[in-house]
Amino acid sequence: MDFPFWQEERSERGKTEEKVWARKKRVMSLLRGNSKIRRIDEEEAILQDRLYAVFQRAENRLLNSLRQRQAEVVNQYGEIIEETENTEHLGIESDLHWQVEWIRTPEPIEVLVLCLRAVREKLPRGLYSLSVSLQTQLGGRTLRWSRLQEQQWVGRTEPVEHQGRYFDIELNINQSLYMVLPASCDLLPSSALVFKLLSLPGDHSHVSSVVGWGAFPICDCSFQLFNGKFKTPLLRGSPNPSLNQFRRIEHLLSTDLDNWLCNLYFQVKRLPRGSTGVPERSFTLQIPSHPQLSSSQGLHPHPDTSIHSSASLPGKSPSGAVSASEPSNQTNRHIAEKSKAEIHSKSGRQKKIIERNSEALKPLPKDQLDQFTFSVRSQHHNQHRSAAVCCGTGERTRLAVRLLPSLLGLSCRPRPHLSQISLTILLFSLMWFPRLYLHYCSQWLFLQAQHIPINRFGLSAHTVDLVYQGSLLSTLEEVLLVLLGPLTLNAATLLLLLIRWGCQLTFGSPPSFLSKFIMAAAVWTFLDPLAVFAVDAVLGRLSYSAEEPLADAAKLYWHFFRTEQSGTAGIIITLFLYGVHSILSFTFIYVYFLRLHNDGRLLDIYQRLHSTEGAFFVPHDMEVSNQELNYIVKKAEQWRGFNGERRKVAVYDYIWMEEEPVVGLVPPSGTPNTGCETSTHLSIYTLHLSGLRQHYRHFLRQPDGAIIEVMHDSDSKEFRRSEAHEEHGRMKNVMHLRERKRRKPAWRSHRVEPLGGSACDSSNGIKEPTP
Repeated sequence: MDFPFWQEERSERGKTEEKVWARKKRVMSLLRGNSKIRRIDEEEAILQDRLYAVFQRAENRLLNSLRQRQAEVVNQYGEIIEETENTEHLGIESDLHWQVEWIRTPEPIEVLVLCLRAVREKLPRGLYSLSVSLQTQLGGRTLRWSRLQEQQWVGRTEPVEHQGRYFDIELNINQSLYMVLPASCDLLPSSALVFKLLSLPGDHSHVSSVVGWGAFPICDCSFQLFNGKFKTPLLRGSPNPSLNQFRRIEHLLSTDLDNWLCNLYFQVKRLPRGSTGVPERSFTLQIPSHPQLSSSQGLHPHPDTSIHSSASLPGKSPSGAVSASEPSNQTNRHIAEKSKAEIHSKSGRQKKIIERNSEALKPLPKDQLDQFTFSVRSQHHNQHRSAAVCCGTGERTRLAVRLLPSLLGLSCRPRPHLSQISLTILLFSLMWFPRLYLHYCSQWLFLQAQHIPINRFGLSAHTVDLVYQGSLLSTLEEVLLVLLGPLTLNAATLLLLLIRWGCQLTFGSPPSFLSKFIMAAAVWTFLDPLAVFAVDAVLGRLSYSAEEPLADAAKLYWHFFRTEQSGTAGIIITLFLYGVHSILSFTFIYVYFLRLHNDGRLLDIYQRLHSTEGAFFVPHDMEVSNQELNYIVKKAEQWRGFNGERRKVAVYDYIWMEEEPVVGLVPPSGTPNTGCETSTHLSIYTLHLSGLRQHYRHFLRQPDGAIIEVMHDSDSKEFRRSEAHEEHGRMKNVMHLRERKRRKPAWRSHRVEPLGGSACDSSNGIKEPTP
């Protein structure tokens, strides 16, 4: 009965609690309104601190990223500075005053491959491509970027077809290869660009091989990346590791011209770094890799098979198979095995591409051929107008300093070789003991020969204890004793140099360990007085004591102090003797390092970078060898036409004689003053039954011995010069012209003298071309 009463009381109590809670909410809302006004400033300060912290982290990440890319960012707000040679402004807004120092940043270049001249029938008909790679040195290893695990530092042009006829003089390519080279400060002067001419699979051949190669230095005489128009000869076959010097390549060409394939004409352009629209991180993405050619340019699974062209000379192989040990060919071989079935299906499409692009393959104008040089100094001289920049003593010192670590095996560029560095350091450490004991043993033998009593003679790891009675020696004997140790080391070094020179003459190329051993001995010989003085000074041997050894540097001082009461003369004589020793030992080091160490690689690089254009032997574009000319003449005389035509050979001698010596013109010393020059013109013509003579091929032998094929009478300067000489002789009667016909004319020239291994063999000769 009491339940309704309790329910009413409970409801009233709940309403009262709700009113109290609402009153509390109103009070709390009022208090919060005042606190929000105070917290606005605190939140703004916190946001500013957070924004500043985020900005600092972003700036630190940007600076770290630029340091990793070897670029140094310098903030120069509100300052006006002069631009340096290695500084380039970024293409950004003018209100952002930032610069980037491109000192150690890789440099992009463009290699424009123009053409191959004088290929003619030396190469059989087929598809050819040219690849370019960078090597640490000539005959060394190929460089690649570490993050490009599947790609080598190599560029390759699209295939171009060559007909393989004798009048196909040029193989026009006209394609650009975009490369990224190391910075000039990280690039060694011994680095070289290696060009390889590849024979690609096609209708006439199913094997890919290297048919020619050549090398060109990567920097000029100022050790900067070269820029300009150049040409270089290509040798037959694949690269030979034994040809690790430029002078060896030149000697091979000068002794036997049959090793020469053609001349490559190319142009190198240095691309700007950091320009607008070309970010640095996009350089590798902009390099065209030509993936559509991978299936057709892959190597045959049997790389030992080579192409023997019918156009090869007797005893010569114009091509060589690609070595399986080259890393750049492993990827191509893998692609070739996968796409072997696609080669023939794509051959028709490639022919259409080549025919479409053949319209753009214009021959190189003849008036521009003189702009291409083989010497890098000529291009540098044209740009800077100063030949003294490349020939100063400072440049020679810079070359030696740049190459010294690499020649000694201590170079860390492009990456350190810990095994070679450890071996070199160990060898230099071990040479301490022969140097030390040879120094003091020679003094001991001298004292024994002079019958001087020796109180103590003991060997240790760091020094030798030699105690004798110095009062029994005269001044001359004391001087000889001080100088005897360094002189003995110089004599030993000279003996090692003679042994090294004899090994080079006998065996050609001795092992590299012997070169490092001799270099370590020569360096310790130069440092011997300083090393002995440092050890004696630490051991306290500079003061005189009858029972303790006396330092070599203090012997003359105490000798003159004992005899003349003044040791000044002893100090002067000691310094003079050590100066003579330093000059003598440094001369040995200089001669060895320049001419004998690593077969004189330093001298070879210096001559290649600093010599002028006329100092090199570069075959002319249309030059032929003696053997090739003999073979052409032999095949021409054996040729018979369908209608009874025959080919005959006529030889003309053009002798130009001087009537009177030119006033003021003195011939160079050693040159015989004969007063005449002889040029020989050999003409091969087709004789028809009607008596008509039609020119087939003709050659001109110049006075220097070069045999040049004349392709067009109206365009050849050599042929016009010979015709002018003939006309001048008819008018002045000072030139004797005679014509003679030979069955087998024998040609010999002082310019080209074939080796014994290149004898003619009629069973393996040049295929007779069709006119």
